[in-house]
This record gives sequence, structure tokens and C-alpha cells, in this order.
Amino acid sequence: METDECISQLCWSSSEREVMWSSSGRVILMWDLEERKIKWMHAGHMENINQMDVHPFDKDTIAAVDNGNDI
Repeated sequence: METDECISQLCWSSSEREVMWSSSGRVILMWDLEERKIKWMHAGHMENINQMDVHPFDKDTIAAVDNGNDI
């Protein structure tokens, strides 16, 4: 996947060190660093994402807020 947006935030999974999350523009990506590929993509925000975080106990749960304050 290509994007003109720069990565604005990176988060590591709390339970799996080979999993990393990134946000870029309106897109959140879940990366598998062992396989060196994207495992999952969320592109549902209407505006650019300005904050995201990974749940401390559930590796597949994230929260993200965009510039319109939508979660």
C-alpha cells in the first residue's frame, strides 16, 4: 500500500513484540514484523488520525481519534 501521508504515530503490541501499529493520515495499519507485511488495515476515519493507542491486555483492540474528535 502506498500513501502520500507520513507516519504520524507508532505503537507496539503489549503482548506480541512482533506486532506494531502505525497511523498515517486516515489509515491505521497493523504490521507483522516477523513476516514483514501488513496484517490488517483500518481506513474508516473521515479526517486524519491525531492519536491512537493499543489496549494494554487485548492486542487486537485499538482506539483512535481523528481531527474531528471522532473515535
